[in-house]
Amino acid sequence: MKSIRRHLTITLLAAVLALVVAADALVYLFAQSRLLVEFDRALTAKAHMVMGMVGEDRAGHLEFDSGDADLSDFGAGRTSDYFQVLRADGSSFARSPSLGSNDLQHPSQGQRAFDIHLLDGQMGRAIEIHFKAHSDEDEEKDSRTAAQAQPNAYIVLARSRRDLDGTLRVLGGSLLVAALIIAAGTIAAVTFSVRRGLGPLYRLGREVDGIAADTLAHRFDARGVPSELRPIYDRLNGLLERLNKAFARERRFTSDVAHELRTPVAELRALAEVALKWPDPSAAPQNFRDALNIAHHMDGMISTLLSIARQNAGVLAAQLEPVELSSSLNQAWEAHAKLAASRNLIVEWTMAPDLWVQANRSMLAGMLENLLANAVTYTPAGGTIIGRVAREGDRIRFSLTNTCENLSPDDLPHLFEPFWRKDTARTGGVNCGLGLSLVKVYAAAMNAAIDADMPDSSHVCFTLSFVPALANTARASENTWKNSQVTADKYS
Repeated sequence: MKSIRRHLTITLLAAVLALVVAADALVYLFAQSRLLVEFDRALTAKAHMVMGMVGEDRAGHLEFDSGDADLSDFGAGRTSDYFQVLRADGSSFARSPSLGSNDLQHPSQGQRAFDIHLLDGQMGRAIEIHFKAHSDEDEEKDSRTAAQAQPNAYIVLARSRRDLDGTLRVLGGSLLVAALIIAAGTIAAVTFSVRRGLGPLYRLGREVDGIAADTLAHRFDARGVPSELRPIYDRLNGLLERLNKAFARERRFTSDVAHELRTPVAELRALAEVALKWPDPSAAPQNFRDALNIAHHMDGMISTLLSIARQNAGVLAAQLEPVELSSSLNQAWEAHAKLAASRNLIVEWTMAPDLWVQANRSMLAGMLENLLANAVTYTPAGGTIIGRVAREGDRIRFSLTNTCENLSPDDLPHLFEPFWRKDTARTGGVNCGLGLSLVKVYAAAMNAAIDADMPDSSHVCFTLSFVPALANTARASENTWKNSQVTADKYS
């Protein structure tokens, strides 16, 4: 299982330790380079001192004259410094007492510094310089001319690297110790910093672990938390807010279902108890009709709840086909025209003909039925109902506006909630508050949309928006549907 803490710790440690190792290596290499340069400079200076002791007589023979020079570093028995002077042909004519009869091995490639193995087996550092031995004639010549003369000798001077290597070992050891100290400090610092940095996450995890269905009102306090975690706290608080509302809706929904079913069940129970206690053959048909009406009412409620549940689960399928909207609306209005007239409602229709939509016929009929029933039932006596069907852009819209009482814009989000009613404005003796919920469910299943708004304080407007159907396909489908209806009527 991946761990942010482990990942951060390992990554930071690896990065810091890699930087420390790289820095130590660079420091060591730089110090080694500078020490070698200084070491070679000292060898060169001492080589030039020895070169000054080499002369050339008038016959062209090389001679070595130390004079009063201090050559104690090259004495016999000392194993630190060595030199050997050779002619241009490679024959030796002078060497330090420390060499005895031995020769210094060298590559003979001109002035250069290199490492060699000394007589005692130790590693040494040597410098080789080709030069022109000075003579009395050189003193009479121009110094520039003498400098351009061909070399006739070269010197190889060597010194043990013991002190140099000792210094480098001390430096390397010091850098290693420093690296180990830094590594130990880094491990402690990184571990502490990562643990402390992730502390708010661990505390948040423990706090989240304590959230349950009955503590959804809890909110996480973002005060004092790092700025990087504030968005997480805000999102979690938003999530808890939505969950709390969802659970509240579920509890209210369960309570409403129980309340709505309680009345018809009580009616059925009362009918059965009365029939058993006071048997009356003449009242039996009416009792059966009452029981059937109650059963139909409960069946409709249960079917609506099942449709809502299927839509919420994403399994409510709708077979879509082209349907002419205006004719469907006229058919749906026939069942409500008489009640609207009895309540003195003013009804106005503006319907563009031949507007075909992609819909399911039975679902569309149910949507229009519920919208019209809602308008006729809750519009105050003498109020107005205005229906309009038109094409707007790439959609076909049906808007239904009716007069309302005691509704406010704050009520609009609740209109499509199951069982929601508002006293005096949204209550009725027959309806159970599922009509608009069913409209929203059917609209979603048909890729349509339903919206509600209030143009002013005394009117509410519901708008259905449909996907248009192709005209030719729509007419063919309508003709097919009509023919099938005629055939069904013929054989019924």
